Amino acid sequence: MRHLILLMTLMTAASFASAHTVESCLDTAHEHYELSRNDRDVHFSIDLRNTASNIVDNKLIYEVTGSEHSGWFMDRLVLNAEDCSLISIQNVYSE
Repeated sequence: MRHLILLMTLMTAASFASAHTVESCLDTAHEHYELSRNDRDVHFSIDLRNTASNIVDNKLIYEVTGSEHSGWFMDRLVLNAEDCSLISIQNVYSE
């Protein structure tokens, strides 16, 4: 019984250790977003104060704000917490 409990504990710890955090995927988030903007002259930032608690269903959710020409926008960038791969980019607001 002890061995079974120990094995279950180790497997659970290993599964949590493999998931990334909002901070550890930040560089990848920047790269995905830059590629999605097709090299246009866009200035943007990812604000971790708004995204640090946004881990939902093994997804990391980033809020991206930026400006393009005379307008500004807010997008949502969703990454897979397991491997930091891009799931989607959603426009929240733009003007």
